[in-house]
Amino acid sequence: MKGLNSEERQRLEDIGFMTCMTLVLLGNYAQTGHFGGPLAYTPFNVAMHLVGPERGGLAYDYRRPKHPFGDKFMMAAGHSVPTCYALYMVLGQALERRFKLTGDKRYQVDPHVAILPVDALGFRRGAGALKTLLADNGLADHPLFEQATVQYPEKSMNNDSQAPFAVGLIETQGFTAVFEAIDTALKTAAVEVLAREKLGGGYITVLIKGDVAAVQAAIDAGKAKVEGLGKLIAAHVIARPSAGVLALLPK
Repeated sequence: MKGLNSEERQRLEDIGFMTCMTLVLLGNYAQTGHFGGPLAYTPFNVAMHLVGPERGGLAYDYRRPKHPFGDKFMMAAGHSVPTCYALYMVLGQALERRFKLTGDKRYQVDPHVAILPVDALGFRRGAGALKTLLADNGLADHPLFEQATVQYPEKSMNNDSQAPFAVGLIETQGFTAVFEAIDTALKTAAVEVLAREKLGGGYITVLIKGDVAAVQAAIDAGKAKVEGLGKLIAAHVIARPSAGVLALLPK
């Protein structure tokens, strides 16, 4: 691909190889399907997801796959779906490791949204023996199977209302300060503005919403921009707000 230096090209090839091997693992474990189609699509799929929109790739946020401004794509055939599952497992593991190493919330992905490597084995989606397999073999608390303890919600994740989300609030004294803070927040993570409240005396509060990791990252980045422009009164995140809090939010 034009415009890539040797290091960038090598990274794409490495990720492509890991995606192919994960894909083979998925097929062998399930003992179904065939590898030809998915493996053929993999180089294109990896490049489209990772080269960036400035090079013709997708504008896509793994942390929030249903972002309204994210690019949409459609599979050419059903047997190409596994290559996306495999790539998302690689990306999910990479982000999880990066977050654990750095503590940087930009790399945090809500585990209910992420597709993780353990999903290749079906523990979070499987039924029957998989539900008790780890406990039956004394592995329920083993650190290598930590991801298996994070279960998907019972209802379909295709319904946006079921995805875990958070509400974030930034309150400042000074209009310039809050506008700069919210601008930074929106540029940092996939969040949306819910409402703006004027409280008098130059006090203003802005509410944002999005998935838990995105809101936390946005609030952290936004509040850091207030200094020198106004006074930060409060910056707070409410993860998975209760029904009572939701009732108070703008419709």
